Amino acid sequence: MSDAASDPIPLRRPRVLLVSPVSPLTGRSGSEQRSHLLWRALSTHADCDLLQLEEAAGDAQPLVERLSDVPGGALVRAVLRAHRWPWQRLKPQPAWTARIEAALPRRLADYDLIVGRYLWPVSQLSLPPGVRVVVDLDDWRYRRDPLAPASGWAKLARKRFANLLAGRELHRFAAAFAVSDQDVRELQGRLPVWWLPNVPAQLPLEVTPVPASPQLLFVGSLWYAPNAEAVNWLLQQVWPRVIARVPQARLLLAGTAPKAQLRAWSAHAGVQAPGFVDDLAAAYAGSCGVLAPLLSGAGSNIKVLEAMAHGRPCVVTRLVHSAFADHLSPGQHYLLGRSADEFVELLIGLLERPQAQQALATAARGQVQALFTPQVFAEVVAGLVRQMLPAAVR
Repeated sequence: MSDAASDPIPLRRPRVLLVSPVSPLTGRSGSEQRSHLLWRALSTHADCDLLQLEEAAGDAQPLVERLSDVPGGALVRAVLRAHRWPWQRLKPQPAWTARIEAALPRRLADYDLIVGRYLWPVSQLSLPPGVRVVVDLDDWRYRRDPLAPASGWAKLARKRFANLLAGRELHRFAAAFAVSDQDVRELQGRLPVWWLPNVPAQLPLEVTPVPASPQLLFVGSLWYAPNAEAVNWLLQQVWPRVIARVPQARLLLAGTAPKAQLRAWSAHAGVQAPGFVDDLAAAYAGSCGVLAPLLSGAGSNIKVLEAMAHGRPCVVTRLVHSAFADHLSPGQHYLLGRSADEFVELLIGLLERPQAQQALATAARGQVQALFTPQVFAEVVAGLVRQMLPAAVR
């Protein structure tokens, strides 16, 4: 007869709370998609409750409500008052934490792991000692390319100040995810950091060869200031010189923006700005190259990965390159323009000899298929979960 005291204690399923400012259930936008991938990966290893923590917009009233049950957990939505000053967004709110705990299935102290999408939502909670908290620093540091106009440096100073304040809160967390290679290098030494890649929404199974087409493509939400800034720079500093030497060249700007802005861009020779494009796959298929002349922003440009997944050569700035520098190489996976002059020559080369970049496009697609996939994303999350969860529940 076996000794009951020697019987192994059965492991219980871990309990995890995911805190996100957007719904992790749909995956429609880039932010929602990353939250969705994180929720799916965590749910593989644990019972995962969801806290959708937002800032009130307009006349919206603060509230806490339990919306529904989700597979393996519950969904709670909390809307908090927007803060006037950046440092207020990073400070715990005990009264709201108590209301949120009352709506959740358990107290915060009863979770084995808390994971925050972005820094500010999870920073609003009074985090209990003894519970490990991991934060996804998706858009950690705002940066500007050396080609960016001088008028943007005031915004950079404000962003740097906000980042300085955020850095003072990192001691509250056991580890972090980062998406940009440059952010990973910067955060190392401050806390354990794991590279967690962005994943393109579209990973086509098959692609067509780079076509002999006069069309170049820019894809993005064109109402978003860094994308609009990139288009304006391209049309002012680069495109007039390209169209002068390659009159048949065409530039398709695919993305939503105010109608007046779309009309202004469409007034440039060879430029089409139709707004939202229903069939992006067709836009990629009909283009000999994709442009990412971003001059400011944070994180990594997921549209570059999407273009590579569609087998199209990309032309990028140093800012875009810095986010991928440890996993993608200029000249091997994309073309790097360090100046307006270099951009002009690279675009003309693409338009005149598009098939010459087929090997580059093929290598880039292979790298995306190897490193920037839902499977790799899930493996990184699994590794962190194994390291962070207490041994009794692993």
